Amino acid sequence: MAVAGGPPSPNAPTQPTFADPDAPVVYKPIKLKRLWQTHPELSLQRVKILHALYRGGHHLLGNMEVMRIVFPKYSYEKDSAYADRCARAFYENLFAMSVNQLSAGLAQDPLRIQPNDEDDEDALDQIKDAQQKQLDDTAKTQQDQLDQLSDQDDDEEDDDEDAPPTPPSPPSAPPVMKAIEVEPTGPTYDEYWTCLMEDAGPPTSLVDKRSFDQIMRDWCVEALVTGRGWLQADLPDTNPEENPRNSLAEQEEAGDLRAYLCTWSSEHVTDWEIQNGEFLWVRTYECIVPAPTPDVIRGERVIHRWTFWDKDGWQRYELEVTKDKPMPNGEVEIPPTTRGTHSFKIVPWLMLDFCSHGGKSHLHVGDLLASLCMAHFNRINGEHFQWTQYNYQQLYEFLAPEIGGIDTPVSEAQSDPGRATRGARSPGAVHVRGEQDRAEFVGPDMEGAVAGQQAIQELRDGVLRVVQQMALSQDTSGAMLRRSGDSKQQDQIAQEIMLGAIGKRLLQGARLAMKLLALGRDEDVEEDVPDVQGYEHFDVTDVDDIINQSVLVAQIDVPSATYKIEQLYRLAVAHLGDGTSDKIRQKIRLELQQSIKQDDVMAQQHANMFPPPPPSPFGDDENDETDDEDEEEDEPDDEQTPPPSKPPAKKPPFGGSPVK
Repeated sequence: MAVAGGPPSPNAPTQPTFADPDAPVVYKPIKLKRLWQTHPELSLQRVKILHALYRGGHHLLGNMEVMRIVFPKYSYEKDSAYADRCARAFYENLFAMSVNQLSAGLAQDPLRIQPNDEDDEDALDQIKDAQQKQLDDTAKTQQDQLDQLSDQDDDEEDDDEDAPPTPPSPPSAPPVMKAIEVEPTGPTYDEYWTCLMEDAGPPTSLVDKRSFDQIMRDWCVEALVTGRGWLQADLPDTNPEENPRNSLAEQEEAGDLRAYLCTWSSEHVTDWEIQNGEFLWVRTYECIVPAPTPDVIRGERVIHRWTFWDKDGWQRYELEVTKDKPMPNGEVEIPPTTRGTHSFKIVPWLMLDFCSHGGKSHLHVGDLLASLCMAHFNRINGEHFQWTQYNYQQLYEFLAPEIGGIDTPVSEAQSDPGRATRGARSPGAVHVRGEQDRAEFVGPDMEGAVAGQQAIQELRDGVLRVVQQMALSQDTSGAMLRRSGDSKQQDQIAQEIMLGAIGKRLLQGARLAMKLLALGRDEDVEEDVPDVQGYEHFDVTDVDDIINQSVLVAQIDVPSATYKIEQLYRLAVAHLGDGTSDKIRQKIRLELQQSIKQDDVMAQQHANMFPPPPPSPFGDDENDETDDEDEEEDEPDDEQTPPPSKPPAKKPPFGGSPVK
């Protein structure tokens, strides 16, 4: 069982020791500073920032620990001004838009149990047998009709020659070939695997039931955001002493062997060690703030829990912090508490690693999005704050001099220096001003605002181009280098390339997860585990574009039945949408294979290449004459036809009356 991982950690904890992977693990008290230690490739602060940028909303704007990093203070900015900016801040979540678009693209080809080729061959054999039976029935019916006509001719010869002949009954039309209805048969596996495709989460989760495909995509989203996604396999918690089982059948019936999967956040998987592609151990961390009864004040008691997972079981270390028991220093040793076992025979964890090391491609989208999203976040909020403060027109009062010149009287209103602010401005209010007073709205120069808006738009486009830039590193066919005049088509090509690279890694992880579940159920991973398919075929083109392409392609005669079947199948599935079940899709493919044959395609191409000759402009009189002569030659010799008294009239070559 191989997992994706990085190089072994040089700073692995010294306790417990894992010198021999096959030896049983002996847990001893561990110093608190060792429990707080994280893997060298893991930065919890970085993971918190990436999670906040992906989730957005109050997860970012209400988390001041993260806000001080992604939305820092300006130089010499006062705390009150910074608090005002944080209160006005808003976040356009371009991070989640890019990641969720990739996750939604994976849903175009969801995971499913791969049907056996023998099942498709059996279905096609059933169709061929039924069609052959129809052909045999048709041939038999036509032969019966010919025998009936022959019997009628013999009866007419025995009748009186003077009696008028009875017109033969017209032959009935041959039976029409009907489509053969064959229900696709799925592979025969244990019922557990079929149920797993529909619900792969913990059995205690009655509300949040997630399919196997959904869990895989959630696993992938965590890896796209933080670089690593974590998946744990487990079995239901049963008490053998209270509920003894005498056989595997009883365990299966009671649900004890219903292995399930759990996705973990990267913040809670703090350290691990890998040797020869397999985990030696994995450590998780949880912070629990319990309130056993309603009268307990939550927060007065905090439990810090660390759990080590190895090939035999798991071991917990717990530290309780209260007012009377504060957090100790790092040198204090924490003793082990609860111990449990599992039946997976290996560490029941899988890591989906999208970071670039070990020769694998870099698919960590969040690492490239984070800096651009933070720059966009600061730029757009800075511009918004500036517009609020300066980019609105202000009312200015221009007052005339209160002291006039020589022999120039000054009015009573104009002699008041506070006349501009004496009364509030409102509809219907009368304002007394001097003769030369005036009020004007004065606005700032908006050229800077236009430049700022353009810079924000360019930065936003840069965020959305990250997927296209990553697609260049994954493009092995040169599709991205074949420049297209349509930028939308270029974006579609980039997304398809990225989905192909991500889907390939995720499909490998899904197969490893099924083998891990089989180990927990004590099954043969080679014989009892069905293969899965999915995350391989992606088409981000709109349905309208697919239909338009199909109309254009239909004008090109490609003499291939397989090509026509695949083309029509893709068109039908795209039109029906993602909600179409696998059974319906399989039935559509079987019906297309039934109706489109290579012989029919070649016959149609031959007919298109050699069309029948056009009808003669001279009519069918000459042909009718020839047919009459043939009929006369076929008559028996004993009946002599008297010669005509006059020679037959000759017809002119270009119509008109016959020439005598």
